[in-house]
Amino acid sequence: MLMAFYAHHTGQPNVAYNYLGSAIRLAYSSGINRNLDEAAVPTSKIQSARRTWWTLYSLESELCMEYGRPLCIRETDSVASYPQQILDPSDSRSKITFIVVMAKFGRIVRKIIDLVSNIDEKSIEIESFVGRMMNHQAELMAWREELPVHLQIRNSEGSVNRTTFDFQCAEIELRFNRVMLMMHRPFFAYKNFSSPFYTSSMARIVCLGAAQETLTIFFKARLSLLEKSFYYHRVIAAALVILTIAFDSPLEEKCHLLETCSKSVKLFEDMQSNFSNFGTAI
Repeated sequence: MLMAFYAHHTGQPNVAYNYLGSAIRLAYSSGINRNLDEAAVPTSKIQSARRTWWTLYSLESELCMEYGRPLCIRETDSVASYPQQILDPSDSRSKITFIVVMAKFGRIVRKIIDLVSNIDEKSIEIESFVGRMMNHQAELMAWREELPVHLQIRNSEGSVNRTTFDFQCAEIELRFNRVMLMMHRPFFAYKNFSSPFYTSSMARIVCLGAAQETLTIFFKARLSLLEKSFYYHRVIAAALVILTIAFDSPLEEKCHLLETCSKSVKLFEDMQSNFSNFGTAI
C-alpha cells in the first residue's frame, strides 16, 4: 500500500495501480475487508486492520477516478466497520477522521464512476442518466454537510497552512471539485442537451466553478501542495475546462477566464522547479 501511495504521489499511475492491486489481494487473503473476530483478535490489531482496509478502499476510488482505471473492490466484499476515531488530547480532533470521511466519499465516487463510464455522449439516451446524476449529487452534498468542523470545505480566499488537518481539508476540497467535474462534464460536452430539471448550460456553470476553485486552491497553496507532483493532471484538467468555456464566451468574460487560466502556467513553472523529472511526467 505504501508503494502504491508513493507511486501515485510521484506521478506513476500504472505502477501505483499495480501495487494497489497486490495490496488489495493481500487484504482479501488476510480477511481485513470483513469484521475480524473481536474475541480472538486484540482490539489494537482490529483497529489497525480497519484503518488499512478503508485506506486501500479510498485509494482505489481516487486512483480509478483520476486515471480511469477499472475498480477491483466490490461493495459486497467491503463490509468491515469503520475504524474508531481516537481524539488527539491536545486539540480534541482525530487524524483518523480523514480515513472515515474519505471512505464514505469513496462509496459515492464509485457510483459516479459507474454512471460516467456508461454514458455515451453522442447518444440521445444521455437524458436517462440525469436522474441518477442528480441523486449522486444529492449524496455528495449530504456528505459535504456532514463533514466535521475541522475538515469542512473552506472559502477559497483563505490560506493553506502546513498542518496535517490543513492538508486534509485542502485534499477534501480538491477531490470534491474533481468529482464534480467528472460527473457533470459529459452533460457539458453534450452542448444541446436539455431536460426539465437540468441542461448543458447548468453543467457548464458547475464545471467552470469546480475548475476555477481547483486552480485557486493550488495557487493560494503554491509550494505547500505542489510538493506532490501528481497534482499536475488536476491542474491540466481544470485549465482545459476553463479554456474550452472561454473559447465560446463573450470578450469580457473571455479575458477574465484567461486571466484565471494563466494561474496554471505559474503553477506548472513551480512544479517544474520543484521536480527534475516533471517534464518527463507531463
